[in-house]
Amino acid sequence: MEKITLMKQKIEWAMYIVLLLVLANISLTACDDDEFIKETITVEIAPDAVEYKNDTGLTFPGMMMKEEGDDVWYPHSQTGIKGFTFEEGYYYKLRVETKTYKRMDENTPIGISLTSYKLKKVLEKRAVETTAVN
Repeated sequence: MEKITLMKQKIEWAMYIVLLLVLANISLTACDDDEFIKETITVEIAPDAVEYKNDTGLTFPGMMMKEEGDDVWYPHSQTGIKGFTFEEGYYYKLRVETKTYKRMDENTPIGISLTSYKLKKVLEKRAVETTAVN
């Protein structure tokens, strides 16, 4: 009888620990989402590869990108959209999810991208010879 009681206590403790872990995970996830603004946007990618220089001065292969409807193109890392592979010579229109870090202060690390991009859908991909994007 004593073994059954001891086993019952161990099971109760294990269930208590699992419950605490689940609650901790939920609260951490909720805090994480509060630190970001998420939205889905459409972006255009120009067909020419460019040089991209990040905030720390490092240079990477880049591409020119703009939000649909904007007039201004800006350089962006070719690996900067999760799930998307840039191919030079193609114009793209993409649906992407953006996740923008809300807090930006003196403690924000240099070189951290304040907005991350994740591919949701390729809306258009077409071969283009060359363009001059300014």
